[in-house]
Amino acid sequence: MDAAQALFLEKGVMQTTIEQITVAAGVAKGTFYLHFSSKEDVLVALRRRWLATYSARIQAAVDKRPSADWPGKLRAWVRAAVDGYFETVEIHDLVFHEPVPASTKAIPVGESAQQLAKLLELGNRANAWAIDDCAFVAAFFFSGFHGSVDYETSKQKPVGRSALVKRLQELMLRTVQPIGVTPV
Repeated sequence: MDAAQALFLEKGVMQTTIEQITVAAGVAKGTFYLHFSSKEDVLVALRRRWLATYSARIQAAVDKRPSADWPGKLRAWVRAAVDGYFETVEIHDLVFHEPVPASTKAIPVGESAQQLAKLLELGNRANAWAIDDCAFVAAFFFSGFHGSVDYETSKQKPVGRSALVKRLQELMLRTVQPIGVTPV
């Protein structure tokens, strides 16, 4: 997978051959076919690996916060999500913007949103905020987060990572605060 990822990043998925992958990996073609049926299967596996690593990084950041620090946990989620995106943007774009067969599009791309939904639900239970539908709010936040990061990175003069994190943190915290509570 590492050899395929390097070649995909260098040449693109369509231009990379299975032979190039096996040569770079130092394995026989038969070994490749024991694990994958096509380059697209490798791309799907790379997507799964990226998602697992990204989600684990976010969870580790959230877990470092004290158990009752719900605003801190949400801030940590945002910081880790933005940092993880910026530090792996080439791989992210490879695994999410390269075409894959329709049968593989059901990969759980909402894993990070589900992770955020769980965080919001736990905050609800601790009375840190009052959200009617945590899964909906998490999907909204995650889509907005992703769109905001893409928007900022596409600008001629982006605000910078720290400013982006601060903006997203403030927006998310204002959104989850119960009515009448001043944002933290």
